[in-house]
Amino acid sequence: QPWEFIVVKNPETKSKMAGTWAECIKENDIINMTRIEELRSAPQAPLGPHALKDAPVVIVVCADRRAYQATVLAANFIYGEGGPGATFLKGMGNAVHNLQLAAAALGLGSEWVSVSRLWEQSLRTLLDVPPVLEIHTVVAVGYPAVTPPRPYRRELKEIVHFEKYDTNKYRSGEDVIQFLRRLRQR
Repeated sequence: QPWEFIVVKNPETKSKMAGTWAECIKENDIINMTRIEELRSAPQAPLGPHALKDAPVVIVVCADRRAYQATVLAANFIYGEGGPGATFLKGMGNAVHNLQLAAAALGLGSEWVSVSRLWEQSLRTLLDVPPVLEIHTVVAVGYPAVTPPRPYRRELKEIVHFEKYDTNKYRSGEDVIQFLRRLRQR
């Protein structure tokens, strides 16, 4: 269990977190605009910094890679399943996902907010996070102000294969680009 959670309720701290996030997200926007249009991040409803500031609770998920040494031996030496460190990152993702499932079971909404390297530096200083810990994710939790539209998902018949990979379902690079174009037009 390499994860640790910082529960933030203080309005001033949440406001500072939102302010530093707004500054750091500008860098992401600049990088996104350098990508070809089809591969840019999908436009989303502008949550803005208030998603953090106005949430009753913000949970900062930290990770200690030293604890990763206690995991199964193969995860440390065999670079399958995503390469070195993949088991660690999968575990962190699962912890955050379980946190979000628990929130949903309680009738709460949650927003997974990725942490950029610049924002991690700001959060580390603001929250006194020791240098050995990584700040993995920030999750805003509260009662949703709106019900978001259901996200598009490919149909199961497109993504499930039986007994072996169905090569008729294989998508070429061009197929993926066309899929992304259609997705962005939704």
